[in-house]
Amino acid sequence: MEKLTVEPDIRASDIERGYIVYTNSNPEHIKQINLDVGIDEFESYELILRTLKEADKFSISYPENFRKNIEIKIAEVLSTEIWKKKVHGQKLLSIRSFNGKKDEDTHIWLILNSNGLKPGRHKIEISIKPENAVEEKISINLNVWNVKFPEKHPLFVFSPNTLFNYFCVDKIQPPHIAEWEWNFKKAQPYATDLYQHGVRQITGYSWHNVGYGYKYVYLRDNGKKAS
Repeated sequence: MEKLTVEPDIRASDIERGYIVYTNSNPEHIKQINLDVGIDEFESYELILRTLKEADKFSISYPENFRKNIEIKIAEVLSTEIWKKKVHGQKLLSIRSFNGKKDEDTHIWLILNSNGLKPGRHKIEISIKPENAVEEKISINLNVWNVKFPEKHPLFVFSPNTLFNYFCVDKIQPPHIAEWEWNFKKAQPYATDLYQHGVRQITGYSWHNVGYGYKYVYLRDNGKKAS
């Protein structure tokens, strides 16, 4: 199966440990994560664990006093076909233990929120416990800013390549789309569901088409286009 990760920078200490925990932006074994959030904001963060020795069973825990602020999910990698091309995605499972197979990756998602945390810096330490190797601790340094998103109808800005767009527009002829025709009645249920799952905004551009998505942004107060 096609890998969903970069190759980790495996060192002698990682082999001795028996596994490496890394991210797609940092291929080295990580000891801490720094995140900025607003008040009552959600933030998802992916860790990747690769087992380097024999198969082992892992479990993940966190302090009880932060049980409202962190949720652990393990991803099941699934594949489907879109426009005759095989693509892979992740189904998040509400489990905190998994069996690691030698030389294979496990995707660990940390779903964090700042609910009840005062503005300032907070430290959450998670523990990764293999049955046959040394336990590893990773510190999450959460910086809560004194900023709050709207409680209802937050700002949604869409990338032209966001799957959300294909659910919420009419008369699409992929892959050649001359113009979007939005159906706001279709969009509302998806926007509501995204909000209920902690999503407060979506990027407004893609790497090859900076600024394109902003032509479809409407101002909340008067309904006029922003551009």
